[in-house]
Amino acid sequence: MEYRKLGKSDLEVSRIGFGCWAMANDAQWGPIDEEEAIRAVHMAIAEGVNFFDTAEAYGNGHSEEVLGRALKGRRDQVLVATKVIGKHLAGDQVPKALEASLRRLGTDYVDLYQIHWPNRSVPLEETMEALCRLKTQGKIRSIGVSNFGVGDVTEVVQYGPVDGNQLPYNLFWRAIEASIVDVCKREDIGIICYSPLGQGLLTGKFKKRSDIPEGNRTHTRLYADEALALAFPALEQLRALSERLHATMAQVSLAWLLTRPGVTTVIAGAKNRGQFEDNVGAIRVRLEEDDLNALESLSQPLHDFLGDNPSMWGGDRYR
Repeated sequence: MEYRKLGKSDLEVSRIGFGCWAMANDAQWGPIDEEEAIRAVHMAIAEGVNFFDTAEAYGNGHSEEVLGRALKGRRDQVLVATKVIGKHLAGDQVPKALEASLRRLGTDYVDLYQIHWPNRSVPLEETMEALCRLKTQGKIRSIGVSNFGVGDVTEVVQYGPVDGNQLPYNLFWRAIEASIVDVCKREDIGIICYSPLGQGLLTGKFKKRSDIPEGNRTHTRLYADEALALAFPALEQLRALSERLHATMAQVSLAWLLTRPGVTTVIAGAKNRGQFEDNVGAIRVRLEEDDLNALESLSQPLHDFLGDNPSMWGGDRYR
């Protein structure tokens, strides 16, 4: 495993992280075998993965509970990241939300506490004051944000140190390259990539529209019929390149992300040991310049179609 410092913090995070949304047991990812998910966490730790990301919003805290059980007796080997939702960003709500997360996680501190989405009705200054107090108290080691655009990043750093910005980024979803990457690099904020496999699209398991189960993913712009018409031919090119490299499509897609400027770690979700084993294999994939050029070329038509709005759901959620 390889590690990289997150922002200006002292957190050395594994370049492949473990995304725990799939442990939520919710409508997004469906039912899971919790004991198998726990075994996947244990396998990840054995492979050197130390960064585990969850949120109070994932299954109303269920993901945090499962992760907490998985880390019992192993807490000192890992870095735990969780998130506070928008309705809990008022100054008096942030500490309560953290305490609830700590109880579910079975720990007395988190390594990275992140604002899940901006809340336009609560001043960022108020939220950051609460987060900085919790950091001084030792209940969080580092402060992060998620889904913050250029304007929000520029504002939030005025109120305290921010070490990570968790953003949607993958071979088919490159909108943050337009401007958010640059502002994060300027402020020394590490980019934490979520949805690195396009919610399953880049694994190659979907070969036509009818293969895709209805759910949250089908409401994103990446899964619109016009986008999929461009994605499926690109996937066949990715499949051929991956076969030549003797790697899976998921591994090549993750390996490409790890070469991108500003990227500190990639959060790959896993419901079981097989999925994790595939994800972690990306660390061994070495992409030459010709490979990188081919990957950017095959993704360019889709990137041009989707444009530079980083919101997967459209609208102006990013500022």
